[in-house]
Amino acid sequence: MDKLITAIAEHLGTIGLLVFLTVMAILSTLRELARIRLDIVRQRSSDLLNRRFAAYGKLWSQMHQLAVYSAAKFDSVAARSASEDLSTWYFSETGGLLLSTTARDFYFALQDTLNDFAGEAQLQNVRHKDGREAFKQMLEFDETVASKYRDCADAYRTKHPERMPGDDWRELCKILTAHVLEEVTKNAVHGSDLAFCMVQQVSSSLRSRLAFEVQSRLDQTPKWWRVW
Repeated sequence: MDKLITAIAEHLGTIGLLVFLTVMAILSTLRELARIRLDIVRQRSSDLLNRRFAAYGKLWSQMHQLAVYSAAKFDSVAARSASEDLSTWYFSETGGLLLSTTARDFYFALQDTLNDFAGEAQLQNVRHKDGREAFKQMLEFDETVASKYRDCADAYRTKHPERMPGDDWRELCKILTAHVLEEVTKNAVHGSDLAFCMVQQVSSSLRSRLAFEVQSRLDQTPKWWRVW
């Protein structure tokens, strides 16, 4: 470095040397600022992930009554109760503020669905059951709708609902809810079964999105270990 400075001084003179040293100082400062900024971003990302993990865990626990293995039954009262529980979580200190944009769409897709079903007086009290096959059929009830929201349907069918576009998913759920409510007016028992199947799968999709964002289901086991 000393030889370089001496050579610059000899060829460019004192002014040239000062310019060189100034440029080097500026570049060094910029590199240091970039490093500091990167450290801050990494720290903020780590902090956010930790806070989001805790918040998502609390949201997860609020959906127990909507799961297929729950002993509870589902009707308009249960829909209202579930919606209120979710709303309480959303406005808590570790609630909706920590939702990502896409997770928020998934959350409101469930809230919209629950609110619509909570207002349906004809909704019958039905037992919980696995609604995956019924929901797959619902996704195809209208060819135009199925075509428009094909990305959502494909992601669901391939068992990767977390990949669904959030805004499309929310709009599709509104359409499906209207369809289910129409079925309720035709046959209250059958329509009520469809309502629970839909709520179950919409809540399941939200949980898949939450797990995806906090990477809680990544398999950290080395591949060579899995063969044993």
